[in-house]
Amino acid sequence: MVRGTVTPDTGTWRIGLAWDKERLIQKRAHGAEASAKEAVARYPRPERLDGATLLEVSLVTGKRTRSGCRRVCADSPLVGERLYTFGAPAPRLGRSGLARQALHASALSFIHPSTGTRVTVTASMPEDIRALVARLRLASPQKTR
Repeated sequence: MVRGTVTPDTGTWRIGLAWDKERLIQKRAHGAEASAKEAVARYPRPERLDGATLLEVSLVTGKRTRSGCRRVCADSPLVGERLYTFGAPAPRLGRSGLARQALHASALSFIHPSTGTRVTVTASMPEDIRALVARLRLASPQKTR
């Protein structure tokens, strides 16, 4: 879940990322930075909530996926994000009630290095995020999904 309204209704985010060896964080790459790698993420139709947008994001590239997701979503930081906000305005939703970022991996897939078979692990949305989504759906003036 990210702050604000994400448009358009479907999209692909692309951003150059580089590892900052001094600060030990991902950073937006500048120009032709030698260590830059492109991070790509796609999202289908988002659900607009009151002051936030619920997204299902598919990460196409990147080994540091959580940081990559944060960076790719730089225009709309995660609800609860404190570090990677990139000067975004404070959310209208006030205190989210979360003691963490509203970030959840519902499914992760990878090719097993020994067997070569695809492994997929799934997990339901945690209760704290489900409760926040329900609260923001009720408060949303659009009340559509």
